[in-house]
Amino acid sequence: LGAVDIAPGDLLIVDGKAGQLLINPDDATIAAYRARQETYERQRNRAVSQAQQPAVTTDGHRLKIVSNIGSVDQAEQALEMGAEGVGLLRTEFLFLQRRALPSEEDQYRTYRAIADTFQQMPLIIRTLDVGGDKELSSIDIAPEQNPFLGQHKAKASLAADNIPFAQTPEVGIMIEVPSAAILAGDLAPLVDFFSIGTNDLAQYTLAVDRTNQQVAHLADSLHPAVIRLIHQVIEAAHAHGKWVGLCGEMAGNPLAIPLLLGLELDEFSMAAPAIPAAKAQLRNLSLAEAKEAAQHVLSLSDLEAVRDFLHRYPNPDKPEPNKKSTDEQRHICH
Repeated sequence: LGAVDIAPGDLLIVDGKAGQLLINPDDATIAAYRARQETYERQRNRAVSQAQQPAVTTDGHRLKIVSNIGSVDQAEQALEMGAEGVGLLRTEFLFLQRRALPSEEDQYRTYRAIADTFQQMPLIIRTLDVGGDKELSSIDIAPEQNPFLGQHKAKASLAADNIPFAQTPEVGIMIEVPSAAILAGDLAPLVDFFSIGTNDLAQYTLAVDRTNQQVAHLADSLHPAVIRLIHQVIEAAHAHGKWVGLCGEMAGNPLAIPLLLGLELDEFSMAAPAIPAAKAQLRNLSLAEAKEAAQHVLSLSDLEAVRDFLHRYPNPDKPEPNKKSTDEQRHICH
């Protein structure tokens, strides 16, 4: 938001979808937002009631919708919200805020409980993701000036002698840095699947620290450079008969869902609360039309042009977002 003057007693509207804070809106704006809130609640309730139904597009294409989780409780919530498996199990929840590493038995019991919750559904367990914004007292990682570019993620695990590695029959890799995306065609024969982590991919592609509040908003997964890397990864994987999931916040973003469908993403993995709405949205989309839209987006080189197109999709006559009168603009902070 930056600096903004808000006095005691001011009326505020927080528009999370548009990323705006409205200060002392007029009666008409308040009424409009209340109507939007009621519409949202109706749509949300309907989506939740249909959450266990599959996500099948209007032209019959079936999508897999799974969840990102970090605990047994989240696994149960995800199942209730219609998840068809786990696209990302964050194993660091077992390690954080502990002085000693969890035993193999502790880990087994936890993973077993989550696997039992989802029964025969797929479960993707990510290896320990520490360093950067996640400090771990049980593994000795020396302080670094830029931890995101240091002993982070797999590099931290590989450097620790006391972490054993099991040989599993099916192995995928996270695509979270541009180098991995560029070499996706070379990596595809070596793995069973790719999982794209767009939060980090955007950060490293755009050279923006997403934990720095001064610049975090610039790490936008809808940036044309990020979109083209995602497209490159999906094409490379499919050329080798491998499937691709995406587990960043982008997967549950209503603006991004038609684009990802059109790029032929195989699996959408998101936070449990986002699943019902994502499934409902996909049921109203056509794969053929989304593929045409994705090709248009790939031709764009400007972030705002991408956002404007996706905001209007599939209705090109929809008004441009955030177009306000001069008076209204005085009361809006982005």
